[in-house]
Amino acid sequence: MRSLGVPRSSIRNQYMAGTLAVLIAGILIGVIASSYLGEFLVSLAMSSMGAARIQLIRTPLLSWVLCPMVLLTAVWITVSRCCKVTFPALVLDKSDKLSIRHRAEEQM
Repeated sequence: MRSLGVPRSSIRNQYMAGTLAVLIAGILIGVIASSYLGEFLVSLAMSSMGAARIQLIRTPLLSWVLCPMVLLTAVWITVSRCCKVTFPALVLDKSDKLSIRHRAEEQM
């Protein structure tokens, strides 16, 4: 897409939107499934080791806010880094290579 002249920001936004849509759907399905099936599945798995019934402690803040925010942040950083987002200290030269020296030359 870059060779067709699509701006780097558009490519990044497209990857970000697709990845975050899948991530948000996965978070919602995972949190709801763990709320309803988690205790049953853990008890079922641990019953073979001698623990007949296990009761899970529910922490809504952790499962609905903190863990999803950590996942969203990690995915955001990963996609941004993989799409070669330029930071203010770095400049792209004409050959699309990051160059700090190039920016220093422009300021002279």
